[in-house]
Amino acid sequence: MSTEAISPLRQRMIEDMNARKLGAHTQRGHIHSRKRFAAFLKRSPDTATAEDIRLSLSPREREIMIQVARGRLSKQIAGDIGIAETTVKVHRSRAMRKMNVRSLTEFGRMAHKLKLVPEQPHLEPTYQSSLRLRR
Repeated sequence: MSTEAISPLRQRMIEDMNARKLGAHTQRGHIHSRKRFAAFLKRSPDTATAEDIRLSLSPREREIMIQVARGRLSKQIAGDIGIAETTVKVHRSRAMRKMNVRSLTEFGRMAHKLKLVPEQPHLEPTYQSSLRLRR
């Protein structure tokens, strides 16, 4: 056993990962990505702002995150951007790893929290139904 002291941040991370029932390999990957993020910020990730997180994403990752938040499928995003669907999935998974989210729902919520997606005005249901395209 190691007699090395564990920082409070690392202890909270370990407790959170155990609560989420993450495997050892996933935990090591998470800790590694947090170290990379801390190196990018040049300070503790706990002090990260929304702007710091936004800057940690590549332009393509931001673009794909916005499209996912709007409810677009990988295949649709790929067609719009002109890249392969697997490339969209790679960018999406990298962004999700950086955001530390595990589902597309969380990923979309994060895009809204970071204000990457502009708020849409609330429309009355009757008006919304008249906007639907008819074939």
